[in-house]
Amino acid sequence: NAMKPTQAQPQESTKESAKPPQKAKKVAQGAWTASVRKALQRAEAKAAECLARGDVTKESVEAVLAGIEDWPTQARPNVSPDEKAVTGMCLGAVNVLGGVGMQVSAASQNYPSTTKLVAAWTRAALPEFPFSSLQVNYNYAAKKHVDGNNIGPSYIVSLGEHEGGELWVADTFVEKATDDGGTVLRGGGGESVVNCHRKWSLFDGNSEHYTMPYRPREGAAKATRISIVAFTDRKS
Repeated sequence: NAMKPTQAQPQESTKESAKPPQKAKKVAQGAWTASVRKALQRAEAKAAECLARGDVTKESVEAVLAGIEDWPTQARPNVSPDEKAVTGMCLGAVNVLGGVGMQVSAASQNYPSTTKLVAAWTRAALPEFPFSSLQVNYNYAAKKHVDGNNIGPSYIVSLGEHEGGELWVADTFVEKATDDGGTVLRGGGGESVVNCHRKWSLFDGNSEHYTMPYRPREGAAKATRISIVAFTDRKS
């Protein structure tokens, strides 16, 4: 027969059944220099201020990103013009090699306000376009390539003071009729040069593309070109 509980037993049972405190989720540490971390922290503070006052605009995003003095680098030999690491960062979902799989990027884990600002502006500009990731590129012209982890349909915008820097694409989307009387976007439009300066433009990441040369605006000492690509990772 089961023993009758004593007065002390409920206290012991409650203590034993209490769930242990959950450990704080570990934040991924990016392989950034101290100078890069400080630059990103300053941008994070500016982004937080923009969010606090509801300033989610192209101008605020450009000001925050263009104000980063020292950028992180990425090993992206498929886009690098000289096979060296390129300056930029991915916000949102990334596929981590070594069996880790999809997770939130180190940049987004460490700098959430910057991520929220860029993502909120992107969502407002592209309300019907789903995306998992935002690749931010700083001051380099990507060579001809095809995106490896991209399902295809992507949007690109370039910010900063510069001239040129359009996106050459080997093929463009065109509207085609469907059997039910609707339309769908398909490839087949042929090569094109896409003007994306301060405006979002659709392109196919699975078709060859590269960045056209860019230069400073007349009278300016240097050019600043920051491109943002909204896309969905095929493993997300």
